[in-house]
Amino acid sequence: MGMWACFNESILPDMSRDSQIVCEWARAHSLPNLAKPVVEANDQMAATLAAFAVRVTGATGFYRGAGSAVSSFNTFGPVTPPHRTVRLRTLRSRFRRR
Repeated sequence: MGMWACFNESILPDMSRDSQIVCEWARAHSLPNLAKPVVEANDQMAATLAAFAVRVTGATGFYRGAGSAVSSFNTFGPVTPPHRTVRLRTLRSRFRRR
């Protein structure tokens, strides 16, 4: 089973914005079962729903947090590495086929 973050009172609203967008999208497209607070989902279905959320919200991707009893699937936006990281040119030269 999985619970959308927007229905989980322990998650701040800013952290559950994408799940709210997905639930609103589901209601607007006559998919009320997708917008229920708790959805029947194993890990594979949860990953599929997270990928769906990425598509609907325009997120950059999703991350599956490791857990023994509970797994969380989180979408995220643009990733900007700090300026002091390895430069792309360095990576290309290091991993180029020889």
